[in-house]
Amino acid sequence: NKKRRNSELGIYGIMHTPLLFRAGYLLGDQNNTDLYHKKRLNGSMFEEWGKESDRFRFEKREENEDVDSQELLVSVAISLPIKDAELADLQPDNKHILKFEAESCDFDVLKNYTDAENLRNSIMSNMRRVCKKYNIKRVHFAIAASSAFTIFLGMAYSRQHDPDCIVYHYEKGLYPWGLDIDAPPKSCFIRNETSRTIAT
Repeated sequence: NKKRRNSELGIYGIMHTPLLFRAGYLLGDQNNTDLYHKKRLNGSMFEEWGKESDRFRFEKREENEDVDSQELLVSVAISLPIKDAELADLQPDNKHILKFEAESCDFDVLKNYTDAENLRNSIMSNMRRVCKKYNIKRVHFAIAASSAFTIFLGMAYSRQHDPDCIVYHYEKGLYPWGLDIDAPPKSCFIRNETSRTIAT
């Protein structure tokens, strides 16, 4: 990233959500980055996001406005819904909550820069509003979205302006671990000590 300067960078692939977000965060919100998405169809190839809007719609909800807390839980449900029972693993009762959910969740519902930018702007502006209002010190993210959007969202998170951030990995209805996105690699892994045990 340091050596590329302003050369064009294309990103595609699949990995755990916390790693995707951290990769975007480390890249930063730079120009000349192309994001690719692979539709859930047999034989489909990775294709760059389009430019034109598909009129993607989403809902936003704020919860726990009266809780006395300096922590915020943000859920972003685009590919699949995120159930309250699943969020229980992240101790939501003692956190402020922001929820963003696609009007119709699907793996391929978000596939252009225009709609992605609109959603990302809403997430970040509402998150920063809540952070300022309640003096939030740590943000917790639960994300069910494409690899491309997760990277794109991470690119907007600011070391200078935003609180500490943990992004969690979802597995079998639980969030057993996450990454502190700004911590050094050797200390960024966070085990969710309150998570119920995953049966092996």
